Amino acid sequence: MFKNHSMDTALKVLVVDDDYVSNIITKTNIDRKLQNTEVITFENSKLALQYILDTLHNVANTPILILLDLYMPVVTGWDILDAIKSSHNLSKLVTLYVLTSSLSEADEAQAMGYDFVSGFISKPFHIESIQEYLNKQA
Repeated sequence: MFKNHSMDTALKVLVVDDDYVSNIITKTNIDRKLQNTEVITFENSKLALQYILDTLHNVANTPILILLDLYMPVVTGWDILDAIKSSHNLSKLVTLYVLTSSLSEADEAQAMGYDFVSGFISKPFHIESIQEYLNKQA
């Protein structure tokens, strides 16, 4: 299925977005459509980055799927992408989608330039945005 995921364990999904309402919509969509998931949301991107980096030391806690907003205060999605890129182990363990309100083709091209980014999704999140990917993994 997903990188580093067994069917016996819950699929860990990490949602990083400074917009609380967007996080609730995303979490609700995932909970309604996917069985056996654990959705962890962060509005504070600095805490999210620390969580991601801390999981490198405990692979069992590593989120398997990350949905990441690009434009957040303090630590941006770009900062998080760069941190994941510099940690080769993590980029091999996770599946990451950029989830953003940006309509910029330049943002999409830049995000897709990271070899571990699986897609660029416009808000609001709908599970169908990653359904094709999920079907490939089944």
